[in-house]
Amino acid sequence: TQLSEKISNANKRLETSQKELSQKNENLFRDITDAKNIAFSSMDNAQTQSLYVTLVVGIASTLAALIFGLLLTAGIRTKLRNANSAVNAITEGDLSAEIKATGNDEISSLLISTSQMRDKIVEVIGAMSLVIEKISENSSKLEVTADQVPVVAVITPVTTTPDGAPIAPPVLPFILST
Repeated sequence: TQLSEKISNANKRLETSQKELSQKNENLFRDITDAKNIAFSSMDNAQTQSLYVTLVVGIASTLAALIFGLLLTAGIRTKLRNANSAVNAITEGDLSAEIKATGNDEISSLLISTSQMRDKIVEVIGAMSLVIEKISENSSKLEVTADQVPVVAVITPVTTTPDGAPIAPPVLPFILST
C-alpha cells in the first residue's frame, strides 16, 4: 500500500507537472502568437508609413519642380517682354529707351545686341544729321552765290541742213559780271 500511495502521489505530481507544463506551453504559444501578430502589425505599420513617406516626398518634389518651373518661366517671360518692348521702342523711333540686359543667357545676349544696334543707329543718324546740316549750309551758300551771278541767255537763229532738218546751235553760257 505504501508503494501504491507513492505511485499515486507520483502520478498526481506527474499530472500536476504535466498540467503546469501544458499551461506553460499554452502560454509560450500564446506569447509566440502575440509576438507574431505584433511583428506583422509592425510590418504593416512600417509599410503604411513607408507609403506615406514616399507619397509626401513625391508630392513635395513635384511641387518644388512646379514652383521652380514657374519661377524659371516667369524670369524668361520678363526678359522676353523687355526684349520685345526694346525692339518695339526702336521700331517706333524711340532710340532713347533704356535696354536692360542682366544675366549671361541667350535673351541677355539678344538684349545686348539690340542695345548695340540701337547705339549704331543713333551713331548713323548723328552722322546723317551732320551731312544734312553741311548740305544745307552749302545749299544756302550756293543760293546766295546764284543770286549774285546774272545769267544771260543767248538766242541764236536756227539753221537747217539742205534737206530742211534743223541743226541745234552750240549752247554756251555767258556770265556777265556786274
